[in-house]
Amino acid sequence: MKRGYDTYHNSGVEWLADIPGHWGLTRLGMALSDSVAGGTPNTSADHYWAESDEDGMPWVAIGDMSDGGIVDCTEKSVTEAGLMDARLQPLPPGTIVYSMYASVGAVAVLGITAVTNQAILGLIPSNDVESPYLYWWLHALRSPVSALTRSNTQANLNADTVHRFPILVPPLEEQEQIGAYLDRETARIDKLITMQESLIERLDEYRAALITQVVSKGLPPEAAEAMGLDPAPALKDSGVAWLGEVPEHWAALHLRHICRFAYGDSLTLEDRVQGEIPVYGSNGRVGFHNEANTSAPVIVVGRKGSHGKVNFELGRAFAIDTTYFVDETCTASDLRWLCYVLMSADLADVSKDSAVPGLSREDAYAKYLPHPPIAEQKAIAEYLDAQSGRIDTLRSKAELSIERLHEYRSAVISAAVTGKIDVRDEALAGVGGGV
Repeated sequence: MKRGYDTYHNSGVEWLADIPGHWGLTRLGMALSDSVAGGTPNTSADHYWAESDEDGMPWVAIGDMSDGGIVDCTEKSVTEAGLMDARLQPLPPGTIVYSMYASVGAVAVLGITAVTNQAILGLIPSNDVESPYLYWWLHALRSPVSALTRSNTQANLNADTVHRFPILVPPLEEQEQIGAYLDRETARIDKLITMQESLIERLDEYRAALITQVVSKGLPPEAAEAMGLDPAPALKDSGVAWLGEVPEHWAALHLRHICRFAYGDSLTLEDRVQGEIPVYGSNGRVGFHNEANTSAPVIVVGRKGSHGKVNFELGRAFAIDTTYFVDETCTASDLRWLCYVLMSADLADVSKDSAVPGLSREDAYAKYLPHPPIAEQKAIAEYLDAQSGRIDTLRSKAELSIERLHEYRSAVISAAVTGKIDVRDEALAGVGGGV
């Protein structure tokens, strides 16, 4: 545990509690030399909008701040006429841009001269506040600001509210040290987060490859032998390009000969009655209802929206009208096996009608799929369930690590800018550590 400062005094702000004795406390507005609200030129006037940054002024929207850090490019740019129409004031590099609504409390630093939309406030610190320190201070405010907006009927902020935020003001040299420490520590934490995110991507890729391999070629020899199946079956050409060779005793059938895609039913939000039956849309669960329109278990396939996405529900479900479903009334095949086969079938790329994005049932029915005997279907499903369970366990551990790293990152930022830890020596030495 890092040590704190030698002396503290009460800040008078409940969530700040005690602060270092030599730090000042003021309102954010008093720590700024300027704050600039943005705006949006008439979106119907083409001459207000430039083709690129070279032809106009970069215009920062919330989406341009999504990654935090430095904003060095924007999706849209504004012409000179657009600047005049919306009375936009260009902001210099180093300006802190702060989101007052949409992603309330999001913060970034301009790496370019730019203007912003009306959801974003440009903050230019006074000579008493370092820009990097202000950036990290606003990061630390996200939790109390979130609590503030939740307690109000209006979830957005305005410039007056932002100006009334408290800000601790250490000596300038100390602000620089805090900024340097947090730059280094958050970079280290972000690297660990990226490693865990990469692990999740690799696990997802491995799962997809494993499913495709097993449903198209059969079980690995050891697993096949353990389940009483031929560990080395003879292969034959399936006659289907994406399948290649399949075990000799398997068939390659059109999907129409394996199952029927039943249409889901309309169910608006207003028509839903609180219950325990999961409601499925094309992207997965979207709520609950008191009635089902399928038996159990059931496969739900996206028809519109996230078309081709495959979900599996062990119990009964209500599949809405943007989906197809397959339950025991729609196939003689093992449903869990069929779910894995459909996952590997790239149904999202099957539809031939590009004018109307979605999955055509007739196009899906024309897809050739491997079809082993029912006993082997069950064995494949059992094997893939076990392997997927192991992958899910590893994935959950990685997700938990990411969650804890984000929590730790927030705690480090808050502890440093509120003076709960003294990072001056570490900032000077360039040595990282934990709280």
